[in-house]
Parts: sequence; C-alpha cells; structure tokens
Amino acid sequence: MALKRIGQALDAVRADASRPARPRGGPTMTETYSKTRQQAEIAFGKTQTQAVARERAFEELDSIAVARDEKTRRLRDARLARDQQDTASRPGAKRASKR
Repeated sequence: MALKRIGQALDAVRADASRPARPRGGPTMTETYSKTRQQAEIAFGKTQTQAVARERAFEELDSIAVARDEKTRRLRDARLARDQQDTASRPGAKRASKR
C-alpha cells in the first residue's frame, strides 16, 4: 500500500515537473504545491530520514565491531607476551600436557 502511495506521489511530482520552472529556494509565499505533491514530498522526506538513520546505525555498528576487534587483538598480544615471559622465566619447568 505504501508503494502504491509513493507511486502516485511520484506521478504527481512528474506532473508538477512539466510546469514552468520556478525561482530557486522553494515555493514563494503565494505558490503552493498540489496536495499529492505535498504528500509525495512528505513520503520522500520520511524515506530519506529512515535511510540516513539506517546508515548511521550501520556506521555505529561497524565502529563498535572495529573497536572490539582491536581490543581483542591487543589483549591477545598481551596474553601471548605474558605467557612467553612466564615460560622464559622458568627454564626448568615443563609445559603442561593437553590431556
């Protein structure tokens, strides 16, 4: 149903596009758009807003994942360095078997 409404709104926009060009900066105080054109503008604005919000959410999730991966790498490197230092400080100690 929403797609049908958007399609109708796009048809209205195309019909308005065939009119002579108006000065830049939007409609003047005396100029008004048709009701279908206004509905199309509102529907398009909502769609754009949702797309921008979705993009921001994905960017935030990506940055969280990158931060998590960096922290994991840093902690793994620190653990390996600590383990290596522990084994180097105990030259006579044998490694525990993995049984």
